[in-house]
Amino acid sequence: MSHEVTAFAAIALSAYWLWETLSRRRNPAAPLLALAASTLLELWYWKAPVTPNPYTQLAPPGLVPYDYTDEAPQALAYIAAELAPILLPASLTRHKPRYTAVAAIALLLAGASPLIAPYTAAATWYRFLIQLSPILAPLAFLSMLEANPDRRLLAVALAVTVALPSAYYLAGSPMTSKYTSAIREFPYAMVPGNTPHALEDMNRTAWLVASLNHTPIVADPSPARFIHLYLRNPTPQQLTWLDTATLTCASLRKPLIVVTTRDLPQGFCNATTVPLNPNATFKAYLITP
Repeated sequence: MSHEVTAFAAIALSAYWLWETLSRRRNPAAPLLALAASTLLELWYWKAPVTPNPYTQLAPPGLVPYDYTDEAPQALAYIAAELAPILLPASLTRHKPRYTAVAAIALLLAGASPLIAPYTAAATWYRFLIQLSPILAPLAFLSMLEANPDRRLLAVALAVTVALPSAYYLAGSPMTSKYTSAIREFPYAMVPGNTPHALEDMNRTAWLVASLNHTPIVADPSPARFIHLYLRNPTPQQLTWLDTATLTCASLRKPLIVVTTRDLPQGFCNATTVPLNPNATFKAYLITP
């Protein structure tokens, strides 16, 4: 329950559990408690019961404005390359655990939200799609086993499933860049095809600043995710996720590493500012008051 995606799935499962309990005329106390707990947890993740939206004024928690012309192709590319090989086989298996199906449908709807609700989508929609693969993949291969195929055919199907995202990338699809953008939260080595320079740069910067783990780090959310991969269970004092544009001089009371895409001038906040990787996209600065 340490992620808003998990809490969202818990809401869907609890709601289905409640419906199932009521339809069987049983005591609904347990599913009601689970639904209330998971809903409160989700509200806590989103920080508010509503989200400001320039198109709809106010939207439920987790729904935020997106540029439809940019995000919708990304969602379509992600589904085509990552889920297409397993979505159909998984739906054909004779063994369909009800709760597994409910969780998968809920995650798919949230992940495909840029296609469903123009200019408004779940934040962040691609996290929901990432969670679908480990749910659907076992069902897809169970479906293949139920069909009792030749083992060689099963091996070919496995190879195609694993290779399709890279083949999609290398084929030069018009949506190639959209697909790359959609998997931006993966470590760069897991991105198929030619690795985008920005992801390589982010990885190098994350490794660099994490190796200096005795100095507190303040990073924008994008590089902070990668830095977190290198720092095992960092405390808030070790790694702070912050929009560095809001960094104030009052917070610079001791040596600090700042990771940002901005150029910090020498003498920023009357402190000694040393660039650790001056030519990088994601820049790291050692700031000493």
